Amino acid sequence: MVFDNEERVLTLGLTNYGKQFWTAHRIMSKDEIMDGIKDWKFVPGAGLSLVNIVGDRFGPSLKQIVWYNLTKEMDSIPGDLMDISLTHGITHICSVENRQNCIGLAETSDGQTNIDADVIDALMRKIGWNGEKKGRR
Repeated sequence: MVFDNEERVLTLGLTNYGKQFWTAHRIMSKDEIMDGIKDWKFVPGAGLSLVNIVGDRFGPSLKQIVWYNLTKEMDSIPGDLMDISLTHGITHICSVENRQNCIGLAETSDGQTNIDADVIDALMRKIGWNGEKKGRR
């Protein structure tokens, strides 16, 4: 899975603010995700980060970040999202202060997910993917 690949993942501890921010988020419903995608102020030209929030019974403690260059790596996002859907759910969709697009994820405790084909399709349409290999001939 994408978060198991140490070559691609940056792991950071959370600050107190980060712990409070991610504690306030929960696994979103599918309707909340679709509304979030519709309202997402996606920043064209910026990359996309999948942020896995890792915690224990005391709450979130660190985040694992996988960054995608949308001109070169867009084609790998749907497959990575399908892999993640087996164990994780979306908690947050945003663009952050450094003009980076972000999708927050957390492992689900009950094996349920909110990432399905409709969600992946809506996310990919929002970021401008049309199924073609960009930058390649």
